[in-house]
Parts: sequence; structure tokens; C-alpha cells
Amino acid sequence: MHADGPRDAHALLLNGTVGVGKATVAEAVGDLLADVGVPHAVIGLDWLRKSWPAPLGDRFSFATRLVLAGVIEDQDER
Repeated sequence: MHADGPRDAHALLLNGTVGVGKATVAEAVGDLLADVGVPHAVIGLDWLRKSWPAPLGDRFSFATRLVLAGVIEDQDER
């Protein structure tokens, strides 16, 4: 909850075959949201396939562990 009241959470999942423009559309949606002042994050899931070692037979190489990077602004966020 935020100081100005609860906010609804929304998610947009773009799905499609390789090379159809999912990342391009995601970036464009992010730009549109920024233009109208809507707080948001655009997360490209293609990074999830950058794993080591690549599982046998999995051409997209999805990982079994996830490494997240971020910033902790203050002690309360730990």
C-alpha cells in the first residue's frame, strides 16, 4: 500500500514466436506508459534463457536458478 492509497497491480505478458517483435512492443508500451506518467517496469524474459550450462535438448536454455540485481534504499527494505 502506498501513502496515497492502494493501487491496482497490472501485468501485460507478450507472447509469440521468435523474432515477431515482443521486445520491441514491450519497449513501445513502456514508452507510452512513461509518456502518461504511469510507474512501470519493462522486463525482457529473454534474459532467463541465458543460463549455464544449457540443458540438453532445450534450445531456449531456461535456467533453474534466478539471479536478481537491485538496490536496497534503506534498512527497512532488507
